[in-house]
Amino acid sequence: PCLRLTARRAVVRGLTLRAVARASGSSVFAVEAFQGLLSLSGCSITSDTYSSVAVSQTGRVLLSHCILNDSHESGLFAFGGGRIVARRCEMNDNRLSGACSRGGGHIELVGCASRRSKESCGAIAFEGGSLEIADCLFEENAYSAIEARENSKVRVRASVIRGCGGGLNIWKDSNCHAEEVLIEGTKYSGFSAHGKGLIQAARCRVISPTQGSGAFLHDGGQAILEDCEFVGSRYAGLEAKEKSRATLTRCRIDGYTETSGLFAHQGANVRASGCVVRGGIFACAEVRTEASALLEGCTFKESSNGGGVYVHSQGSAVLTGCVMRGNKLAALEVLGAEVTATGCSLACSKEASGVLAWKNGLLTLERCELAGNANCGLAVREGGA
Repeated sequence: PCLRLTARRAVVRGLTLRAVARASGSSVFAVEAFQGLLSLSGCSITSDTYSSVAVSQTGRVLLSHCILNDSHESGLFAFGGGRIVARRCEMNDNRLSGACSRGGGHIELVGCASRRSKESCGAIAFEGGSLEIADCLFEENAYSAIEARENSKVRVRASVIRGCGGGLNIWKDSNCHAEEVLIEGTKYSGFSAHGKGLIQAARCRVISPTQGSGAFLHDGGQAILEDCEFVGSRYAGLEAKEKSRATLTRCRIDGYTETSGLFAHQGANVRASGCVVRGGIFACAEVRTEASALLEGCTFKESSNGGGVYVHSQGSAVLTGCVMRGNKLAALEVLGAEVTATGCSLACSKEASGVLAWKNGLLTLERCELAGNANCGLAVREGGA
């Protein structure tokens, strides 16, 4: 390597460190710290075979205003207990991730940027690694901006993700806490949780994923979302399937285009409280194929080509104090499913009844308002009850 720490402590400032080993057939990190404390400030660091900076065992590295570009692997690599803190650093155009934490390694990024990772994520934690991220920018990375898998942990706040392959991808028993994160223009979903991954997010915004949903949960993934906003998704604002679970509080979904705004199917469970789902092409909320939903104090309005809440194909839902208003089709439609609605307003459907139960749909209404709909307030036909 260009620099290997063997002392208890060292301070390095203003150097260019380029590990050029490929031509000789060897592979080296540019900087190694497997013990002691190393401070790097204002340095430019790269390796043509491994990562720019590698930290393991009892090693600790502090970086400030450094550039870690064009490495053959990652910009920063912490593993085996190593710890890295990077402030105001740039990690661009690396073949793999800007920052990688593995096997008990920990990386903290503050005010950093990770751009254009070619074959991986902006930052990744796996096999028990962890990431702490604040005030950072992730831009145009080939895969997700941030990923955690295999019992890893991520905490991210006050950061921006723009134009990456995906936003936050959490899976294989890992978890992520996100606060005040803006995710815009990703290729796939802004939030993705699967394989028992868990995302807990507050005050985040996901805008215009071009080929995905705002949040996508599958294969037992979980999400707890508070005061989040999902706007302009190609597919659902939130989709949950394959026994996934989602809890939404005071969230907003607007402008989805190719499926329902809130979409639960294949045994998923969704709980939503105080949420607003608006606009889009299909139903504001759809529950089907043995999925279930508990909807409390939510508003479902102004679907341009669908209804408010559509429950069908052995789905089930309980609605309390909800408003379904100004949709093209029925405010509430039940087809081959079971729904209970209490204290709800089902009004102003533009081309249909307020409520439609049919084809073995079972519906219980208590203290509900059905007013101003284009057809009748309540329609029961073809085996509905």
